[in-house]
Amino acid sequence: MSFKKELAFFLYYNQIIKFGNFMLSSGMSSDFYVDIRMLYSYPNQFRKVVHRLLNIINDQIGLENFDCFTAIPTSGLILTSALALESMKPLIYVRNDNKSHGTSKSIEGHTFHNMKTIIVDDVITTGKTIENNIKALNKNNIIITGIYTIINRSVSDNEFIKSSKISTHEVIHINEVFQYLNTTDPRFNIGKLR
Repeated sequence: MSFKKELAFFLYYNQIIKFGNFMLSSGMSSDFYVDIRMLYSYPNQFRKVVHRLLNIINDQIGLENFDCFTAIPTSGLILTSALALESMKPLIYVRNDNKSHGTSKSIEGHTFHNMKTIIVDDVITTGKTIENNIKALNKNNIIITGIYTIINRSVSDNEFIKSSKISTHEVIHINEVFQYLNTTDPRFNIGKLR
């Protein structure tokens, strides 16, 4: 069985992909929800996903061609921390709100002018959170060389990300998950789910 097919069924059978009526953080309603934080409760499968994502990054960019990972808080921090530890690469993250105490930094971690980074999030839906991170990183003269995620469930293309010409890559697209699930149960027809 292919890695993607195994992952699709793992996500479904462990109720990481749930079906019903859900309100997403973007304000959109959906017939399904990807509760990816549940994956972190299964260390063997989580480690497989981390290794797969590192292989994708290494094949497409090369681990030597960027300086650090940028995590999307909060759930993306868990994934990115695992990637950073496995690859021995530094990690930074953009705060959701600037600190009003201490150094009042908007970016946590060691940074420098023209640092090259890749952005990592667990699930991408609208790309709005990533858009906000790109703006903060650009403001601090940090170069983004790619965006990586476990699941891309993007239901609409984010114009800002498209115009920035930063490529987005995933371990698996939500449409692929439903295609695999549809082979065993026709209710997973992609055209019916939103």
